[in-house]
Order: sequence, then structure tokens, then C-alpha cells
Amino acid sequence: MGKKAKKSKSLQKVKNNIIFYAARATMFIAKSIPLNIGLKIGAAIGGAAWHLLPYERNCAMVHLKLAFPEKSDKELLAIGKESLRSLGRGFFEIFHFDDIFATLGRADSYIEVIGIEHFENAVKNEGTGAMAFTGHIGNWELMVATVSKCGFKCNTVVRNLYDPRLDKLLNDHRLKNGYVPMTRGGDELVADIANVFAKNELLGLLIDQDTRVRSVFANFFGVPAKTPSGVAYLALMAQKDIHPCFNYRRPDGKFVVHIHPPLIRPQSGDMKADIQKYTEMMNESLCDHIRLHPDQWVWMHRRWKTRPEGEPKDKHPAPRPRKPYKY
Repeated sequence: MGKKAKKSKSLQKVKNNIIFYAARATMFIAKSIPLNIGLKIGAAIGGAAWHLLPYERNCAMVHLKLAFPEKSDKELLAIGKESLRSLGRGFFEIFHFDDIFATLGRADSYIEVIGIEHFENAVKNEGTGAMAFTGHIGNWELMVATVSKCGFKCNTVVRNLYDPRLDKLLNDHRLKNGYVPMTRGGDELVADIANVFAKNELLGLLIDQDTRVRSVFANFFGVPAKTPSGVAYLALMAQKDIHPCFNYRRPDGKFVVHIHPPLIRPQSGDMKADIQKYTEMMNESLCDHIRLHPDQWVWMHRRWKTRPEGEPKDKHPAPRPRKPYKY
């Protein structure tokens, strides 16, 4: 290994250490701040981030204009800024799960759960577990933990973070709150998923990001977007209708978890066609929910980044904004 490579590796190690210890310190501080104050601080940080992160802001505006061409720039700016404020609030909520769940069942409960009977029916009637899909909207970590607190053993497929120490911090938090993270990829994951169904538990999956997994192109707000196809494949192979499971924050501050009846899977006998159709159905369901609460989705993510083979580059529906240093 050359001197330059060694130096780069050493600098990366220093950077990772700084991020890890900063994350631990941030967790300690966030837990120390009362939730009602933390929500205000998180919203303020998110609002400031909208102005301080020009690349993310520009990405969000490109995507919002694609999804909502009928809205004015003023409306889209308000949605984009509020989406970061929502992320800021969610950050503080994650470190106050104990306080939040202490209110469950009370008249002043922080969380309202709608449709939990759909999971109850799936587990009790079939006895082989259930599947749910969602997206990066609202506070998805709180949503999964809420379902767990309602008496269901939840399992989620997640990605490894680049630093195992950060991975452990996050996954320990998940386990403490009753839901099990499973690293995606490989035969071990397949075995883990089979075990979830054998134990009559719930499996939750996210479908709304352009990632390096087997995918199909399915419309997202009317525009083809690379969408993980493994969710549909797994549902068809397991012969399970998958439940849309979403969450949102109401204007009064109450957090809502909404579990919908299962989407009836297509059964044409053509696996490839059924995977395509079921993926499109899931995307449509998710987009319908985002339309109701557009200020709570992650618009800075390049959802339409990858394009179908053969599509001209100049026809890209959401071209990547220039980096700030290129202006």
C-alpha cells in the first residue's frame, strides 16, 4: 500500500471516529432535552438546513415539480422546507420512544393507530405471519416500533451502515423497542425471512428508493422509477397479500399509524408480469399516501435517478442539479 493510500485510509478512520463520537454525543443531548422542546429544535434545524444545503434543496425542488406540476413554486417551496422540518422532528422523537409509548392507551396518547385489526386478522387467521410495505415518509422507525408495542413481533430489512459502530448504535435501539433489523442480501436473509413466517411474525419492507437491488421500472407519480422488485417476488412466492402501512403527523401534532387492508396480489400465472403489476400497485398506493401528506416524504432523494435502458439522456425527467461548488 502506497503512502497516499495509507494517508487516505488514516484520514477516513479519523473522520469515522469523529462522526461516531459526535453521534453518541448527539444521542445523549437529544435524550436530555424534553420532547416538546426537542420537536421545536428539530423543526428549526430542519428549516435552517433547507437554506444551508443548496444541493439537497435543489434536488427536492426538481422532484416536487415533477410530482406536482399543478402546484406553484411558492407551494412547492413550502412543502420542501416542511419536509426537512418533519425530518428534524422525527430525529428527536427517535430518542424519546419511552416517553412516547408511555402514553399509549391514554386519552392524550401521542400516537393513534388505525387498522391494527388487519394485522390481527392476518396473524390469527393464517398463522403464517404477514407482510407490510411502506416508504420513507413521516417517522418510519417510530411506526415500526408502534406496531411492535401493539403486540406484534416486527422484522425489518435494513442496509448496513458504513461504520459497524453506528450500525450497532441504531440496531441496539431497534431491538430495545421490539423490532428486529435484518441485513438484506444473501442466503442468510432468505432463511431469516422464512423463519419470520414460520414464527407467525410480521415482515416490513421499504420500496421507495433507487438502490442497487434487483428492480423493475414502475410508475412513481406517473413517471417510471427504478423500484425494488424483491418485495413483490417475495409476496408472490409466499402467497401473501401485502399490507400498505403508512404514518403521518397531523396538524395537531398527533402521530398516526395507518395499516390498510392487504393489496390483493395478481395471480395470472406469469411470474414476471405479476411482479411488475404488483410493484406498480404498491407504488400507486404509496403515491396516494404521499399526495395526502407531501410535506412528510424525503424529496431530496433522487427517486428517478436511474433511467430505463435506451432512454435519451436529454429526456431525463429529473436531472441531477449541479453541485454547489460548480456554480
